[in-house]
Amino acid sequence: MLTILLLTLAMKARLFSRPASILRQWLSIRKTTVLLILFLQLMPLKGRSQEYLYAILKGSDVIGTLSAKRSETNGHEVLHVQSKAKIRFLLTIQVEVMIRETFESGKLNRSTIVRTVNGRENIRNTAESLASGYLLKKKNEKETLLYQDIRYSMGQMYFTEPDSMEQVYSEHYQLLIPVTSTSPHRYLVKFPNGNKSYYDYVNGICTAVEAHTDLATITFKLIESAGSLYTKK
Repeated sequence: MLTILLLTLAMKARLFSRPASILRQWLSIRKTTVLLILFLQLMPLKGRSQEYLYAILKGSDVIGTLSAKRSETNGHEVLHVQSKAKIRFLLTIQVEVMIRETFESGKLNRSTIVRTVNGRENIRNTAESLASGYLLKKKNEKETLLYQDIRYSMGQMYFTEPDSMEQVYSEHYQLLIPVTSTSPHRYLVKFPNGNKSYYDYVNGICTAVEAHTDLATITFKLIESAGSLYTKK
């Protein structure tokens, strides 16, 4: 401790022995640095990051994985959901789905979903926010308009429990469809083609999805999670 004190006094002595112009320059730099530090400390910064990994099962067999990532800073939210699964019926079918979405102040800004089956892309849907509503695009189809606000999507269901939501935006069907509570922390989503999915939550986090389709019942089970919450005011 004594050594540090002596070194500090020696540095100050050297500093004040220099010409006045150098001293003024040093003081100016120091003042600017202090102001910058104060600005960064006072600047509001709120953020949240979440990352989940799910096993995809058909019966008791693991057939793939789904990863869900979300980050949010000062009202700007980005989420990315990607799954890959191999399903065997008469033939082996490999299905890959990617969803990427951005939200601004709780409202969907842009959404993209891409699905490939055995390496061939068969779905590419996008939604882009307009001054009023959304411009919807589908692969090989005409553009359409949706005159409704989107504040909750299927992609978000992995990160946020829909306890106060009545509708959810389906990236696949490009529609707002009902989401209903069937029991505490369990929700049902029915799709236009007759398929349905149940979502289960613990502490606001989706821990399981049970998807009932014409061909099979597929289950998504949470196997790994990582999340951090940081707030600076």
